[in-house]
Amino acid sequence: DLILDGELEGELDVENRSLTIGPHGKVTANAKAREVDIQGNMTGNVETSGKTCIRSSGSLVGDVVTGGIVIENGAVFRGNVEITVQPSRGVEVKNGE
Repeated sequence: DLILDGELEGELDVENRSLTIGPHGKVTANAKAREVDIQGNMTGNVETSGKTCIRSSGSLVGDVVTGGIVIENGAVFRGNVEITVQPSRGVEVKNGE
């Protein structure tokens, strides 16, 4: 898992791990992770297979593609959200059935 509590610009690709932007974090990047927890400030798009959480102290400016989202009271969010469902392992998904 990755915890960022400083400044970062660029790309974050930690698809099999969780990413936490700490309360002092200031991130300008697109991020791919299993889960993202934003307690600081982030500008960029977020893609997760699990949950995205924007805490009351956090802000996100960007679009989110996620398996689920939590936006606490007091959080700032400007962007679009797309909720996706990952097929369960061992289950075959067929179009039209």
